[in-house]
This record gives sequence, C-alpha cells and structure tokens, in this order.
Amino acid sequence: MTVSRPRLVLVPGEAPLDPHLMESLRSIFEIVEAKDQAAAQQLVRDEAGAMLLCSADALSALVERSAEDASTAAVHEIGDGMGIVDADGNLKWTNVKLRQFSQQVRRQFVDMCRESVSLFNEAGADASTGDQHQNHRFSFEADSRHYELVTSRASSGTSDPDQVDAVIGVLWDVTRTRHLLDKLDAIDAAGSALMKLEASEITKLNAAERLDMLEQKIARYIHDLLGFDNFELRLVDRETGRLELVMAVGITADRIGEVINPELQGSGITGHVAATGQSYLCPNVKEDPLYREGLDNAASSLTVPLRLHDEVIGVFNIESSKELVMAIGLPPEPIDFDALDEQPVELIVLLASPPTRTADHIQALGKISRIMSDPSFRSAAYSATSAETLYQLFREAEKPVTS
Repeated sequence: MTVSRPRLVLVPGEAPLDPHLMESLRSIFEIVEAKDQAAAQQLVRDEAGAMLLCSADALSALVERSAEDASTAAVHEIGDGMGIVDADGNLKWTNVKLRQFSQQVRRQFVDMCRESVSLFNEAGADASTGDQHQNHRFSFEADSRHYELVTSRASSGTSDPDQVDAVIGVLWDVTRTRHLLDKLDAIDAAGSALMKLEASEITKLNAAERLDMLEQKIARYIHDLLGFDNFELRLVDRETGRLELVMAVGITADRIGEVINPELQGSGITGHVAATGQSYLCPNVKEDPLYREGLDNAASSLTVPLRLHDEVIGVFNIESSKELVMAIGLPPEPIDFDALDEQPVELIVLLASPPTRTADHIQALGKISRIMSDPSFRSAAYSATSAETLYQLFREAEKPVTS
C-alpha cells in the first residue's frame, strides 16, 4: 500500500531557508516550491491538509494578500449590485453581481448615478453649512422588477473638495418588498371601501340584503387580494363569550349543538387561537388532534386571531384542500445554472405548495435532497429515457427501507 506524504508549500522570501532543515523536511513532506504568494495560496487550496513554510517577511506579505482577498470578496457581496460611475456617465468599475443584470438595468443604474453626481455638485455651494446630502436614493422599474439605488460620493480627484466627479452606487432588488407593500395598500383600500358603502347603494336594501352584500364584498376581497376561497369568520359574543359564526365560504357550518369557546382544549383550533391570541398553522389536518372538520377533503389550515387594540374579538380561519405538487425534468443538455459547486444542472425539480403547507414543503425538499445524495440514484435518474421511468425511480426511492 502506498502512503502519500503531506504537502508542504514553500513560500519565497528575502531570507533563504536552511539547507539542512530542507533536507530533513524532504524525508517527511512532499515539498512544493511556489513562485510567489498567489501561487502558494492556490497550492494550499488545491490540497487538503497542505501546510505552508515561509520566512517572516514572506508571512507578512501573505497575510496582507489574504486580507486584500477577503476585502475584495466582501465588496463583491455588497447589495444586489455595486458600481462606480463618473460625471460623464462612464461605468468605471462594477462588482460581479451588477455585471449579471440586463443591459436595461445597468443603463438605468448609470443614468441615475450620473444624475446623482449633478445633484451633489449643485449642492456643493452649500457645503459650508454642513447640510449637504451624504447620499441620494432612487427608485426605478426594469424587466418587470422594482429596484432601489443608493449613491454616495466617491473620493474626489479634483482640487476642489466640494466638486464630485464620481459616485458609488449600491443597487437593491426590492420587487418582493414592493409587491408586499402594494398588497398591504390594496388590503387597506379594501377595508376603507367596506367602511364607506354608498348610502344610495344600501337604503333600498333590507337588513338581510345588506348583510349579504357585505359578505359578498368581503369574500371577493379575500379571494382577489389574499387568494383564499375557503374561510370562516367568527366573532366573540360579549354576552355568552362564545365564538359565533359570522360568515363562512366553502367551509361546513357548525354541526347541530356545536359550541366553540375561547379555550385551549375542547373547541378545536379556533377556540385555541382565541384563547392564546396566537396564530396557528396546521400543515396536516389528519395529524393534528386540535383540528375539527370544516372543509371537505381539507389538507391544511391557517387560523389567526382578530384583535381590537389588545383584545381578541374574533378568529379568521382559512382551509385548503390543495396538496404539494412536484414536477421533475431532464434537460436535453446539462444547463449552466451558476450553481455553488460550479457543475452544470442535469435534473430539474419544481415543488409547489399552498402557503399553509410550509412545513410539508420544507420536509419534501429535505427528502428530495436525501434521495439525490445517493450517487447510484443520480446515475439512474440522469440516464432515464422516459418520464415513466423517472417517475418510478422517485417512487421507489421514496418508499421506506424494510429489513
């Protein structure tokens, strides 16, 4: 059996290493002499367990280089993109992330940075007051996404300290935040609309018709804004303390004689939420002892308390019959997907689930990861010649192993 010796990388420096020491080291280590500090770092990265041997002056240079490399790596991770733009609109430098954006996004980035240079210089006359802006913030939309850009002064290369000739811009993709804010604004507008029913619209209706109209509006807003079709709304009766059903859509009404109170046990998830004042996610109704049947073929539910100031005045319950859905595909050729391991993607797995099945979604991802970690399974999956073969491979891998 051949035993490989550990690698010892020699880093060049001003002082030569003792020849006798070198001779002793060669009997123990595989000696590799690096031509410079950069080559030494690469040799150590390439060999697990490799060690460095260098003089004091070489060690100092190596530490400085490592610090520079760390700083450079940190710069490339700032924001979703970063760059320097001069007063003429020239993009003088960018980090890796900004280069990956489309030409339209980069063009907007440059134009707004150039505008920022002008704004800084227009305010230069007021620099003595100390009131000048230290940065500017811009917003724009490109490629159906929303972005925010924050610019700061770059070090001036002019003799006038108040004159700005370049700015540093940091770009952020705020699409998800913007969509969330838009949804919150829409919900707020819907609430205001419910509170401002036109008198001409309701004066001709009797009490039952008015309630029906209000229920229809609530159901439509919940469907359009939140995407839920099966829900119930209960309010606490001040006299009896019970949770009385106000409206239900798609969920079976109370069974005869059924009473729901705000209590930890005995009144299902709804009573539990009213008692604790805490939201409750039920990812699998078949396994949760608190769940009471509501929606036919329900798979999951989400129940949240309704509060007026600090008091729980009711409960809003959403149920879903949707299950997790997974799609698996083999591309005709491996795809360069900028993966962490720098390897092309040979198999694509899409997993979709309703918002109430977060826990199941995470568990499914974990199961897929465990299955794909088996080299023999990966080999068989990559070689599958039909959808049926690929499907059966996953079905068999999903079954528990029996002894």
